[in-house]
Amino acid sequence: MLKRTLIALGMATAVAAPVYALDNPQVSAVDVAAGAELDGNSSLSKFPTLNDDLSKTITAALNDQPVGVEPGYKVQVELTELDISPNPTESFVKGFNKLSGTVTVMDPEGNGAIGAFPIEVNAQSILPAPGTLTVAPSDEELYTAMLVGFAEATENGMDTLSETNSDTNDR
Repeated sequence: MLKRTLIALGMATAVAAPVYALDNPQVSAVDVAAGAELDGNSSLSKFPTLNDDLSKTITAALNDQPVGVEPGYKVQVELTELDISPNPTESFVKGFNKLSGTVTVMDPEGNGAIGAFPIEVNAQSILPAPGTLTVAPSDEELYTAMLVGFAEATENGMDTLSETNSDTNDR
């Protein structure tokens, strides 16, 4: 019998038309909060340290950029959808194993948002090659993969903002 393997895939799309260049941005803080859409979400109670864990993971992903520097860009994450199965074998039930939110990058001068982009990370199943032995991830491995996927998508989104700004400023 073939077993299914989980992979966390992050997809980020830059949606804003930012005004400032983000070349090697200095970040003063990374704040993560659950949006109103998550009120009463049972996954939040299973992962009570999610906001802090995701903030730390995003900070680690931005390791080539100074974090905690004042004044610096403030990265705000509002989680809008969270469905992380406590059991990896349940990951194929519709809606499970999904982490979505919006990342907003705030101007260091306090002039509001300079850009925002949505992120959606999904755990998906794939069929391994015939004869391949696979092992389903543990709850902790799945949780970590979802956080890392979201953090990497945040870093990529900030890079996209930087590229968009460079192109806009070069015109």
